[in-house]
Amino acid sequence: VVMASSTLVYPVSSRAARLHSESEPVRPRRGSLAGVLVEAEGYVRDLASTNPNLSASILRLADLAGPAARDPLSVVLSGPVLPAVWGFDPSVQLLHMDDAAAALGHAADHDLAGIYNVGADDLVRWRQAARLTRKPLLELPAAPARPLAGLLGRMYRLDDADDLFKVLRFGRVAATDAFTRSGFRPARTTARCLQESARSRPRRG
Repeated sequence: VVMASSTLVYPVSSRAARLHSESEPVRPRRGSLAGVLVEAEGYVRDLASTNPNLSASILRLADLAGPAARDPLSVVLSGPVLPAVWGFDPSVQLLHMDDAAAALGHAADHDLAGIYNVGADDLVRWRQAARLTRKPLLELPAAPARPLAGLLGRMYRLDDADDLFKVLRFGRVAATDAFTRSGFRPARTTARCLQESARSRPRRG
């Protein structure tokens, strides 16, 4: 059994780890998307523990990139400008949808068990991302989070932009060493995902 989860389960704040590992305890807010994902991961772990002959792997995928991706960062990258919070330049990590599909197949083919982070092994600073995508930055003041998160939600038609606003300040990067040791490496880097998004047609809105 292979479950596609997300690195969204990891917290984003000034106090959070700069590089999230699979062993990091996660305690998301109940009812949030991260909370739903962690609950689903628990079901898969329970299934494995009650079926000793079953191999269950949980893949925490980085923000997805690609023409059909709808993760918050991919939605932002599809627009004509990139919002940035004044005074912050966080690192971001992406995973192309084709690599995500290949990772799921790899986990199934190799009967991997446990939790694995999956993402490109390179990191790109957000302001460098603007240069790679050849898009101007829309500088936002480091004002109280809730009003700006609401603004981002309206701009990009996101139901919940609180997490996105935190990522634009502090970034979210996960360690992928364990999955790399299993023999998998994404074909596309974060930088290449950004360059490909620059060549795709921006969404209107």
